[in-house]
Amino acid sequence: MKYFRRFLGLICLIVLLVSPFLTILAQSNVLDGYNQVVNKGGSNKNEEDGVIVSKTISESGLENYFDIKLKVQTMSKAEDQDLAVVIVMDISNTMNTKMKDDITRLAAAQEASKNFIDGFYKNAASSNGAERKIGFVAFNTDAHTIFGLQYCNNASMATSLKNTLVNETNKIADAPGYKDAHSRFTNIGAGLKMANDMLNSAGIANKYIVFLSDGFPTTYIKSDYSGYDPYDSNSSSSVEGRFHDDVLGRSCKYGTSYSDRAAIKAREMATDIKDSGTKIYSIGVDVEGQTIQKYITQSENANGYSVVDRTGTNYEIGDASSSEAYKNWLRNKIGSGYYWDVTDSNALTTAFNEIFEKIMYLSEASWVAEDPMNVSGEIKNIEFVGIYDDSKTNLYEKIERGTGISNTASYGLNTDKINWDLKKSNCTEIKDGNVTYYVYELNYRIRLQNELDNFDVSEIYKTNGTTTLSYVVSKNGTTSELKNIDFPIPEIVGYLGSLEFTKISKLNNINLSGAKFKLEHDDNCPCHNEIKRASDDDLYFEAISDENGSVKFYNIPSGHKYKLVELEAPLKHILNNTEYNVEVAYGNTTHNIENNQIINDYEKSNLNISKEVQGNISDSGVFKFKLIINYNNIPISGSFKYKLGDKEGSLSFDENGSTTINLKHNETIYIYDLPYGLSYNLTELETNGYEVNYKINDDKVKNGSSLSGNLELGNTNNIKFINIGGYILPETGSSGMLILVITGILLTGGSVINICYMYFKKRRLS
Repeated sequence: MKYFRRFLGLICLIVLLVSPFLTILAQSNVLDGYNQVVNKGGSNKNEEDGVIVSKTISESGLENYFDIKLKVQTMSKAEDQDLAVVIVMDISNTMNTKMKDDITRLAAAQEASKNFIDGFYKNAASSNGAERKIGFVAFNTDAHTIFGLQYCNNASMATSLKNTLVNETNKIADAPGYKDAHSRFTNIGAGLKMANDMLNSAGIANKYIVFLSDGFPTTYIKSDYSGYDPYDSNSSSSVEGRFHDDVLGRSCKYGTSYSDRAAIKAREMATDIKDSGTKIYSIGVDVEGQTIQKYITQSENANGYSVVDRTGTNYEIGDASSSEAYKNWLRNKIGSGYYWDVTDSNALTTAFNEIFEKIMYLSEASWVAEDPMNVSGEIKNIEFVGIYDDSKTNLYEKIERGTGISNTASYGLNTDKINWDLKKSNCTEIKDGNVTYYVYELNYRIRLQNELDNFDVSEIYKTNGTTTLSYVVSKNGTTSELKNIDFPIPEIVGYLGSLEFTKISKLNNINLSGAKFKLEHDDNCPCHNEIKRASDDDLYFEAISDENGSVKFYNIPSGHKYKLVELEAPLKHILNNTEYNVEVAYGNTTHNIENNQIINDYEKSNLNISKEVQGNISDSGVFKFKLIINYNNIPISGSFKYKLGDKEGSLSFDENGSTTINLKHNETIYIYDLPYGLSYNLTELETNGYEVNYKINDDKVKNGSSLSGNLELGNTNNIKFINIGGYILPETGSSGMLILVITGILLTGGSVINICYMYFKKRRLS
């Protein structure tokens, strides 16, 4: 245990010696005019897009609290993006087939589309004036306008469109004899063309198509949005408008299950649409297991006809035997790299919801800055405090543009990020010649958490993780993809302090071990005025004085006021109830502990010394005593009050803890306020022929002129010296007294007997 204490002491010493150097290392990086800032941030610019972002830091005047300013300057006003969406739905005959959950593909597609419309109108209603339009196209052999591109920004409009969607698609797909009708085929190109024409008529830059089909393309455009009838009994080859299987040399007199020319034309149409800036999201409904080979085999087994329109064995869709070929074709040749494969109604609804989120993401995510408080994956040392209103006096976790507030921003506790939506924030316009710049500004406060166990004074802390602005730029009627630009990140340092003092006794300034102290957060610390601050539990420390009386507190979080209070006094000492003020500012500790010493008064007791002389009292005179006292084997010097008869004064002890006392018969000296637990030695110096005895308290009389003992707590420390000169009666109850009594009885009895004898003798003679 002894070696462990030595090792622990060595570690503490190393920490004490190294800490100032770590603090100096951190301070050496601090910029002039600052206490904690080592990098005040700056700006970043995209010259081509005319976007400038900046992040700068300022010290608040309260240690560990900093104010951050985000600033964005653009040549394009941050606004919600205009957008137009057309849903393109396959209503060929196979859409009446039930999926594995016993719901028809058509019914599931209708329900998913209705759900999409509900989300669309709610988003449009909150889009801050952006133009939002939606249209619906259905296709079989021909393309059909279910409803044209139009606004939908309230529940009434949405209900009307949903009813139209169901009624009009059912009117076509549920028509009598539809399964045998020549209009039941799949003209993907016509559906895409009608949707594209709708979108182009709106003049909106952000255009989207949600495309849904359950099977291969089987026909293609004849004129406008009408398709060729694939029933072709007299064709001799597969050319424009004729459907023929050139491999088997058979015509498609009963229609087609796959047309390679239709697939090529659909792909060409989709390519033109995507090249114009429109995104296409594709959904394959129950297409699992569909292969061209399936229909080739069916044709090979047919009696003189084919259901495959082809010119050779290389197919637009890909490998004839692959069940993945059609999915990949829908993803990449029709879609813009987006594809959902669904086999039940729930999956279809999920696909539409995810597509909706992707479409709206461009609008929602554009002109939004995300500012994480801490570097991802690292221990969090930065705490968000609040976002300022325009007055820069009030702080909030969330603000919305309104009176006194120009910005819409919020802090997410779970994400530990600030989300600042410039589209819903006010800006200041700056003119530079013919160019107008739009300037946005957001201010917020953070706190460096130097109270955490992992805090390191030698570390330079980034005030944030990577802060990014997502934006779009519109040029010549075309909106760019979502772009990003990062803000510079300010950097700061923090400090820890230490406190060391000595615990001593009021008794001769003896160093005291075992005194326990607490250092706790002061209720008057300025940080209590902040809405976010360190926990009092994190600003609470305890320490115990060591064998040298030294009390040491290390790694005290700087930037706070503390109270130092003694919890437990050292042995045989009285608790010091003084409350001391301690403050640690930028690593420097100040306090009101006088001379770096905290003094404990000792527990006190009295020593009463009496003198009694028995026999030859008249010649007894003055008796001299030597009293030596020590405490923990250390001689006690100084003066202590005493009372002797009517006399009061101070009794002085020399450096050896020694003093001389003079007492006469029946005198008692009362020595006050001696330290409880001291050791004493009392010796009568000149006995002058007396027999010397003593007793302590009510104990038995003992022979001797010198005694030792320990002072007990209270007033029970009574010492009596008894000097005997000549012969004196023994004390009552002793054996000597018994002998005297017996002797007296015998003497008295003899006299009585003699008197009686003489009396009776005289009577006989007379």
